[in-house]
Parts: sequence; C-alpha cells; structure tokens
Amino acid sequence: MNIKDYVLKIVYQYNGQQRWLIDEGDDILSFSEVGDDKHIKMIVHANEPVTILRAELIYDHYFESEEWFYGGGYQSWSTSKEYKRGDRQYGLRFPCNMIPLAKTFASASGDVYFTEYGRDLYHSNTYTYLRKGEHLDFFGTLNDRTGYTVFYADMRENVFAIEKDVEGVVINGEYELFDVVYIEGVYDEVFDKYFEEYPRKATGRVDHLAGYTSWYNYF
Repeated sequence: MNIKDYVLKIVYQYNGQQRWLIDEGDDILSFSEVGDDKHIKMIVHANEPVTILRAELIYDHYFESEEWFYGGGYQSWSTSKEYKRGDRQYGLRFPCNMIPLAKTFASASGDVYFTEYGRDLYHSNTYTYLRKGEHLDFFGTLNDRTGYTVFYADMRENVFAIEKDVEGVVINGEYELFDVVYIEGVYDEVFDKYFEEYPRKATGRVDHLAGYTSWYNYF
C-alpha cells in the first residue's frame, strides 16, 4: 500500500458553523505534510480558534479473502486479535451488554464510546497491520499526545482509514494531527523497526521489574 495515496477529511466548527475540508484547506484552516514515502506527519494551521470534530486519512483498499487485519484492543479490557472478512469484533459481550450497571462500568473501561463497531468493520488502537501469509503492511502512530490514533478496516466498502480522536479539540495556531509510519516485512521485523522509531520518554528512574498491563507503574 502507498501510504501517501490518501484522501484527507477534516470536519471542524468555526463561529457556530460546520465546515468540511477534503484534501484542500480554506481561509481559516490549512495543513502541511512532511515525511518520506514511509512516514506521514500532518500539521494543521488555524488562523482563528476552531473546534475539530473529525479528522481522518482514507484509503481505497481491496481486502482479499485471506487478508487479515490486526485489531489491537484498548488497554487490557478489549480483545486483541486478527480479523478477516466475515469475522465479528465485539464491543460489549453478554452479560455486560444486557445489565445496565455492568454496561456502564464495562463501557468506561473499553473503547465503545469513541470507536465504531459494525458488520465487517474492524478497528485497532495505536498500531495495526494487514497480513497476507507472512507479509505484513504495518502502520503505527508515533504521537498519541495530540489524540488517540485509531485504524479502521471496512471490509464491506473496501476502505482502510486512519482516524484521530480529536473531537472537541480547540486549535488556534499550529497542531500536529497525524504522525504515522508505514513498515513492510515479516512479523518480528516490522515490530522491531516500529519500536526503534517510537519516541522514548526518559524518566531518569532506575530499572524496575516490568508490570503487567497499564495497571502497574512500570510496563
């Protein structure tokens, strides 16, 4: 897949009016892209305060019958697995989806409030890959500080999309919207390259035992 072959769609609100941008800026909001053919870094520039409602990169992609999409769950409450056409990705399962109190608490611990579920529609948080045999087309964000990055595979409409969870974000000036890398290769190769590129935060702390999932201080 050519990571540069996208359609950019941004929906924002300005002075109480909703505006749409598709691949081109306007008098209020513009954008610029840096990076090579394996990296998209998208910067938006607002001349006046605006509220972002939606931002996504959309790709036409035909999903073959034996092509798998990795759906990475949100923290430890969601399932992470590979999906292909005809599979189903669940948000809440029985009995949580039937008991109001359980539904409230379980929903708050997962991603059902800010992602979409549907027939032949799958999503992944932070990174994903499309796999055919041993070959992977890997996509991963390098910056979630400006909003979670969610990857979608719509196998009914043959669309692959990268969405930024920025609904309600107010921008006045420059804002980094997307920072996504694309890596091809086999399983260990793409993950090794991704984590080599992922920015590491220097804490200045001494080494500790690694915790299991994000419930722990060190992981």
